[in-house]
Amino acid sequence: MIPDLAQSTARQGQAIDLLLGYLESARSCWPGADGLTVHDAIRGYPQAAAAGWVPDRDELLRTHPELAELLLELLHSLNRREMES
Repeated sequence: MIPDLAQSTARQGQAIDLLLGYLESARSCWPGADGLTVHDAIRGYPQAAAAGWVPDRDELLRTHPELAELLLELLHSLNRREMES
């Protein structure tokens, strides 16, 4: 599950902010556009990575090793959620 932003730790917030930054720079879905929430935008990260708009899992882990554990947890949660849809 994507952590509740109000309940997320500072480190979880860093991981979420990192993914949102990549999404914003790719001009992908963005919170506030068409009624999207931050959670909606984050949920779109796997599709944006598959399309090559944002870094994929391997690149994220290589570029941000300090957040590797949190990124793996978050990406696993996003991928699991996508498969359930």
